[in-house]
Amino acid sequence: MEEERARAEWVENSLQEMTLEEKVGQLIMPDTTGVLMHEESREFRRLAEAIERFHVGGFIIYSGDALTTAALTNRLQERARVPLLFASDFEGGVGMQLRGGTRLPRAMALAATGDTQSAAEAARITAREGRALGVHVNFYPVLDVNNNPSNPIINTRAFGDDPEMVANWGAAFIRAAQEEGHIATAKHFPGHGDTSIDSHILLPTLDATRERLEQIELPPFRSAIQRGVRAVMTAHIFVPALDTDATETRPATLSPQLVDGILRRDYGFDGLIFSDALSMGAVADRYEAGEAAVLAVEAGCDVALYPVDIQRAHKALCEAVRTGRLSHERIERSARSILAAKAWCGLNLERKVSLETVWDVLGSPSHTATSRDLFERGITLVRDPLELLPIKKKRVAAIILKDNVPVWAHVLREPAGSRFSAAVSRTFNARLIESGAEAADLEMVMEATKGADVALMAVCARVAAYKGSVALAYAHAAVLDALDAAGIPTIVIVFGNPYVLPRVPERATTLLTFESAPESEEAAVRIVNGEIPARGRSPVKLEGMKKN
Repeated sequence: MEEERARAEWVENSLQEMTLEEKVGQLIMPDTTGVLMHEESREFRRLAEAIERFHVGGFIIYSGDALTTAALTNRLQERARVPLLFASDFEGGVGMQLRGGTRLPRAMALAATGDTQSAAEAARITAREGRALGVHVNFYPVLDVNNNPSNPIINTRAFGDDPEMVANWGAAFIRAAQEEGHIATAKHFPGHGDTSIDSHILLPTLDATRERLEQIELPPFRSAIQRGVRAVMTAHIFVPALDTDATETRPATLSPQLVDGILRRDYGFDGLIFSDALSMGAVADRYEAGEAAVLAVEAGCDVALYPVDIQRAHKALCEAVRTGRLSHERIERSARSILAAKAWCGLNLERKVSLETVWDVLGSPSHTATSRDLFERGITLVRDPLELLPIKKKRVAAIILKDNVPVWAHVLREPAGSRFSAAVSRTFNARLIESGAEAADLEMVMEATKGADVALMAVCARVAAYKGSVALAYAHAAVLDALDAAGIPTIVIVFGNPYVLPRVPERATTLLTFESAPESEEAAVRIVNGEIPARGRSPVKLEGMKKN
C-alpha cells in the first residue's frame, strides 16, 4: 500500500509540474533503432529533439543490437526530465528484434506444444531480457483469432483459430510477463484474424455480424481485460458492425465507438491504449500525420504510436486543445495513465539499467536451452504415409524453396534456409539446392534428385509486414508436383504458414513448424534425423482444407 501511494503521489506531482506541451508529448511514441549512433549524428539529434522539444513519452524500438539498445535507452533517459517508456514488438522474444537476445517461437508454434506453460516460459524469458535492456512494454500477445487461412499478416502470429484457446494462451503469457514487471499488450483490438489484406499496406474490412464478432473476435480481448492485462493495441481495420456511427470507412484505431465506447466503457478497461503504428498504410495513406494523431486521441487512444511526423503530431494535438476540439482533461487523462504505467515499472525510482546485467541475462544458457526445447516441442508431423522418417543412411537431395520478403526483413534475420542448409550438411551426405519463388529451376531440381533415396524439401512461407501474401508460390508448387509425379519419395518441412498444406502432395511426408526462425530449421533437421520425436499438435484446423 505504501508503494502504491508513493507511485500515485509521483504521478500527480509530475502531472502538476507539466505544461500542456509536455502533457501532449507524453501521448506520442516515435520510433528508434538499437544501433550505435554518435550524439552529433542526424538520427541522435532527431531523438534528442523529440525528447527536449516535443517531450515525447517514450520510443518504440525496431531491430538492432541488445547491448547497444541498453546503452541507448540509458543515454536517452539521461536527456528526459520525465522518465521515458520504451516498447518493442518482442513477438518472438527479444532475439526477434535485437541481436544477442533469445529468439523464441511465436504464438502458433508455442500453441503447437499443447501446454500453456510454454507461453508462460516464453513470457518470462522475454520479460527478463526486455527489462534488462530498459524496454518496459512488449506489444504482445497477439489475441487475434486466425480463422482466415488467407490472412497475410496475422497467421502464425496468432495462437490459433479457436477463441477460447487464444484467450487461455494469451492469459498465460500476460500473467507471466506482468509478474516479471513487463507490461503485456493485447493486440489487435477488436480482432485482425479474419482479414485477407495487410493493414501495413491497405485498410482491411472485417465484414462480420455483431453476433459473430461477439462469439469469435471479441472474447479473447474481453478475457484479457478481466485477467488484468495492462495495455491494449488497436487494429487498423474497418469493422462496420461495431462502428455504426462511422460516416466513412475508418480504422478501428480512429473510432470513438470502438475505443472509448466498447474497450473503455463497455469492457471497463482502465489501462493503456496504444494505437497501432500510425505510419502504416491503412492510416498514413488516408490521413495527414497531425490529423491522424488527433483522431486517434479523440477515439480514446492514450498513445499515438509511431507517427509519420513527430512535430506535426505534437503541433496538431496542442492546437486541438487550444481550439477546444480536445479538452485539457482528455489530454491529462492519458498523460496520467502513461505516468502510472511508468511508475508501475518503477521508473519513478530508477530509470537506467546496468550494462553488466545485459551480459548476464541476454541469451543465457538457461534461456537458450528453454528456447531450443520450445522450438522442438511445437513441430508437428502431419503425415508420413511412406514411413520415410527417420532418415537413416540414405542418399538425400535437399532443396530449399525460398519465398520473397521485403528487403528490410533481412536486416536482422538470417537468410531463409541458412541454418537448415548447415544442419543438413552436418547430418547427411546431401546435395543442396536453393530455388527462388519467382521462377524455380525445375530442371535443376529434378537433376539434383536423380539417384537420391529421398528429397528433403524446406518450404519457406514466412509472415512479414508489407509482404502481402504468405501463399505458396506457383513455381514452388510446380516443384512439389513434379517430384510427386516422378515418384520421388519426398519429405516436406513447412517453415511458417501452415495453410500451404493443401499444395503439398498427399504422398509426401509433411512436417509443420509454424515458425520461420533459424532455430526451427535446426530443430526440424533433428526430427528428420531421428534425434527427437515430433510431438506437436496443430492449433489450427487443417482437415478439409482445399487447394486454391
